[in-house]
Amino acid sequence: MLERTARIIPTLETYCAIGDIHGRRGDYEKAEVYYCEAADMVPLRIAAKYRLFNLFLAKKDTVSAVRIGNGLLRQPVKVEGIRTLQMKGKCGRS
Repeated sequence: MLERTARIIPTLETYCAIGDIHGRRGDYEKAEVYYCEAADMVPLRIAAKYRLFNLFLAKKDTVSAVRIGNGLLRQPVKVEGIRTLQMKGKCGRS
């Protein structure tokens, strides 16, 4: 149902939610596609890239996780809120 909704109203949040569902099911390739699509929709928001970072950690793809994590740490953000700081903190620790 979410995938049909995404065709009608393609938003970053919808694509991240679909990626989350595929990730929980273990379909990492589909999850990666949706997270990448979401990251391209709004490049200045880090939520989709953070989910992609966690997906790579779950897949044990540390090279890709480090690449995404380093990019997140260097990425300028519009508002440096608590959630953003938490995400960047996890990227810096992993």
